[in-house]
Amino acid sequence: MVDRVITGSGATKPVAIRLLKQADLPVPPSADEGAIFIEDLPITRPVFVDSALNRCPMSAILAFGARSISGSTTNRFLFPGGSDSSTAKTTELSMRIPKVGVLRSLHVRVEDPRGNANDVVYTVFKNGSSTGLTVTMQADASEGADVANTVTVAKGDRISLKVTKALSVGAAPRDVSVTMECT
Repeated sequence: MVDRVITGSGATKPVAIRLLKQADLPVPPSADEGAIFIEDLPITRPVFVDSALNRCPMSAILAFGARSISGSTTNRFLFPGGSDSSTAKTTELSMRIPKVGVLRSLHVRVEDPRGNANDVVYTVFKNGSSTGLTVTMQADASEGADVANTVTVAKGDRISLKVTKALSVGAAPRDVSVTMECT
Protein backbone atom coordinates (compact mmCIF):
# COMPACT_ATOMS: atom_id res chain seq x y z
CA MET A 1 0.00 0.00 0.00
CA VAL A 2 1.30 3.47 -0.92
CA ASP A 3 0.01 6.73 0.56
CA ARG A 4 0.51 10.03 -1.22
CA VAL A 5 -0.56 13.50 -0.19
CA ILE A 6 -1.61 15.85 -2.95
CA THR A 7 -2.42 19.51 -2.51
CA GLY A 8 -3.92 21.88 -5.03
CA SER A 9 -4.80 25.53 -5.33
CA GLY A 10 -7.85 26.43 -3.28
CA ALA A 11 -7.58 23.29 -1.15
CA THR A 12 -8.35 23.83 2.53
CA LYS A 13 -6.25 20.83 3.49
CA PRO A 14 -4.17 18.19 1.71
CA VAL A 15 -6.03 15.27 0.17
CA ALA A 16 -4.53 11.86 0.81
CA ILE A 17 -4.71 9.34 -1.99
CA ARG A 18 -4.09 5.73 -1.10
CA LEU A 19 -2.97 3.41 -3.88
CA LEU A 20 -3.76 -0.17 -2.99
CA LYS A 21 -2.49 -3.46 -4.30
CA GLN A 22 -5.02 -6.02 -5.46
CA ALA A 23 -4.52 -8.09 -2.30
CA ASP A 24 -5.56 -5.10 -0.13
CA LEU A 25 -8.99 -4.70 -1.78
CA PRO A 26 -12.22 -5.94 -0.19
CA VAL A 27 -13.41 -7.13 -3.64
CA PRO A 28 -10.61 -7.94 -6.08
CA PRO A 29 -10.81 -6.23 -9.50
CA SER A 30 -9.93 -8.00 -12.75
CA ALA A 31 -6.28 -8.87 -13.34
CA ASP A 32 -5.21 -5.59 -14.98
CA GLU A 33 -6.95 -3.16 -12.65
CA GLY A 34 -5.73 -1.21 -9.65
CA ALA A 35 -7.72 0.90 -7.23
CA ILE A 36 -7.59 4.43 -5.93
CA PHE A 37 -9.22 5.47 -2.66
CA ILE A 38 -9.57 9.16 -1.91
CA GLU A 39 -9.80 9.82 1.81
CA ASP A 40 -12.10 12.49 3.31
CA LEU A 41 -14.53 12.19 0.41
CA PRO A 42 -17.82 10.29 0.44
CA ILE A 43 -16.59 7.46 -1.79
CA THR A 44 -17.88 4.10 -0.63
CA ARG A 45 -16.14 1.90 -3.15
CA PRO A 46 -12.83 1.97 -5.06
CA VAL A 47 -12.43 3.64 -8.42
CA PHE A 48 -10.88 1.10 -10.77
CA VAL A 49 -8.29 2.07 -13.36
CA ASP A 50 -7.35 -0.30 -16.16
CA SER A 51 -3.60 0.28 -16.01
CA ALA A 52 -2.80 -1.99 -18.97
CA LEU A 53 -4.93 0.11 -21.33
CA ASN A 54 -4.56 3.52 -19.65
CA ARG A 55 -8.34 3.76 -19.56
CA CYS A 56 -10.72 4.87 -16.83
CA PRO A 57 -14.36 3.81 -16.58
CA MET A 58 -15.41 7.32 -17.61
CA SER A 59 -16.23 8.83 -20.96
CA ALA A 60 -15.45 12.00 -22.85
CA ILE A 61 -17.57 13.84 -25.40
CA LEU A 62 -15.85 14.73 -28.68
CA ALA A 63 -17.39 17.58 -30.68
CA PHE A 64 -17.12 18.82 -34.26
CA GLY A 65 -19.03 21.62 -35.93
CA ALA A 66 -19.27 24.45 -38.44
CA ARG A 67 -21.40 27.48 -39.20
CA SER A 68 -22.30 25.96 -42.59
CA ILE A 69 -21.69 22.75 -44.54
CA SER A 70 -22.29 24.38 -47.98
CA GLY A 71 -25.08 23.38 -50.34
CA SER A 72 -22.82 21.98 -53.09
CA THR A 73 -21.64 18.39 -53.48
CA THR A 74 -18.09 19.32 -52.39
CA ASN A 75 -16.94 17.10 -49.51
CA ARG A 76 -16.35 19.02 -46.29
CA PHE A 77 -14.72 18.37 -42.91
CA LEU A 78 -16.14 19.83 -39.70
CA PHE A 79 -13.90 21.70 -37.26
CA PRO A 80 -12.77 19.75 -34.16
CA GLY A 81 -14.43 21.56 -31.27
CA GLY A 82 -16.66 23.45 -33.73
CA SER A 83 -16.68 26.89 -35.34
CA ASP A 84 -19.49 29.43 -35.25
CA SER A 85 -18.11 31.63 -38.02
CA SER A 86 -16.81 29.41 -40.82
CA THR A 87 -17.97 27.03 -43.51
CA ALA A 88 -16.65 23.49 -43.09
CA LYS A 89 -13.28 23.03 -44.82
CA THR A 90 -12.54 20.99 -47.95
CA THR A 91 -9.30 19.70 -46.38
CA GLU A 92 -9.30 17.18 -43.56
CA LEU A 93 -9.30 18.62 -40.03
CA SER A 94 -8.63 16.13 -37.24
CA MET A 95 -8.03 15.72 -33.53
CA ARG A 96 -5.73 13.24 -31.82
CA ILE A 97 -7.21 10.69 -29.42
CA PRO A 98 -5.46 10.87 -26.02
CA LYS A 99 -6.29 7.34 -24.80
CA VAL A 100 -7.46 3.90 -25.86
CA GLY A 101 -11.22 3.80 -26.19
CA VAL A 102 -14.36 3.21 -28.19
CA LEU A 103 -16.24 5.88 -30.13
CA ARG A 104 -20.02 5.51 -29.99
CA SER A 105 -23.30 7.36 -29.96
CA LEU A 106 -22.79 9.76 -32.87
CA HIS A 107 -25.33 12.61 -32.78
CA VAL A 108 -25.85 15.34 -35.39
CA ARG A 109 -27.76 18.53 -34.64
CA VAL A 110 -28.54 21.22 -37.23
CA GLU A 111 -29.85 24.38 -35.57
CA ASP A 112 -30.90 26.00 -38.87
CA PRO A 113 -31.89 23.21 -41.28
CA ARG A 114 -32.24 24.43 -44.83
CA GLY A 115 -32.30 22.99 -48.28
CA ASN A 116 -34.19 20.17 -49.90
CA ALA A 117 -34.76 16.55 -48.95
CA ASN A 118 -31.45 15.28 -50.43
CA ASP A 119 -29.26 13.28 -48.09
CA VAL A 120 -26.29 14.59 -46.13
CA VAL A 121 -23.94 11.93 -44.73
CA TYR A 122 -21.81 12.57 -41.63
CA THR A 123 -19.01 10.00 -41.27
CA VAL A 124 -16.32 9.54 -38.61
CA PHE A 125 -12.87 9.02 -40.14
CA LYS A 126 -10.02 7.34 -38.26
CA ASN A 127 -6.48 7.99 -39.51
CA GLY A 128 -7.85 9.17 -42.87
CA SER A 129 -10.16 6.20 -43.50
CA SER A 130 -13.94 6.06 -43.19
CA THR A 131 -15.52 4.03 -40.39
CA GLY A 132 -18.96 2.53 -39.90
CA LEU A 133 -19.92 5.29 -37.46
CA THR A 134 -22.13 7.41 -39.70
CA VAL A 135 -25.38 9.39 -39.77
CA THR A 136 -27.42 9.95 -42.93
CA MET A 137 -30.15 12.58 -42.78
CA GLN A 138 -32.00 14.89 -45.13
CA ALA A 139 -30.65 18.43 -45.53
CA ASP A 140 -33.84 19.88 -44.08
CA ALA A 141 -33.76 17.64 -40.97
CA SER A 142 -32.60 18.93 -37.61
CA GLU A 143 -31.37 15.75 -35.88
CA GLY A 144 -29.92 12.33 -36.60
CA ALA A 145 -27.99 9.68 -34.69
CA ASP A 146 -26.07 6.42 -34.97
CA VAL A 147 -26.26 4.59 -31.65
CA ALA A 148 -25.70 1.10 -33.11
CA ASN A 149 -22.13 1.26 -34.44
CA THR A 150 -18.81 1.70 -32.63
CA VAL A 151 -15.18 2.37 -33.57
CA THR A 152 -12.19 1.30 -31.49
CA VAL A 153 -9.43 3.90 -31.16
CA ALA A 154 -5.87 3.86 -29.88
CA LYS A 155 -3.89 6.62 -28.25
CA GLY A 156 -2.64 8.93 -31.03
CA ASP A 157 -5.28 8.03 -33.64
CA ARG A 158 -6.53 10.98 -35.70
CA ILE A 159 -10.31 11.44 -35.78
CA SER A 160 -12.14 13.65 -38.25
CA LEU A 161 -15.77 14.19 -39.31
CA LYS A 162 -16.49 14.23 -43.05
CA VAL A 163 -19.70 15.60 -44.59
CA THR A 164 -20.70 14.30 -48.03
CA LYS A 165 -23.62 15.05 -50.33
CA ALA A 166 -24.29 13.00 -53.49
CA LEU A 167 -26.59 15.75 -54.81
CA SER A 168 -26.80 19.46 -54.16
CA VAL A 169 -28.96 20.24 -51.14
CA GLY A 170 -29.80 23.76 -52.30
CA ALA A 171 -29.57 26.17 -49.39
CA ALA A 172 -26.79 25.18 -46.98
CA PRO A 173 -27.78 23.79 -43.57
CA ARG A 174 -26.29 26.06 -40.88
CA ASP A 175 -25.01 25.77 -37.33
CA VAL A 176 -24.11 22.09 -37.49
CA SER A 177 -22.79 20.32 -34.40
CA VAL A 178 -21.76 16.69 -34.09
CA THR A 179 -20.95 14.89 -30.85
CA MET A 180 -19.83 11.38 -30.00
CA GLU A 181 -18.83 9.60 -26.86
CA CYS A 182 -15.36 8.15 -26.29
CA THR A 183 -15.40 5.49 -23.57
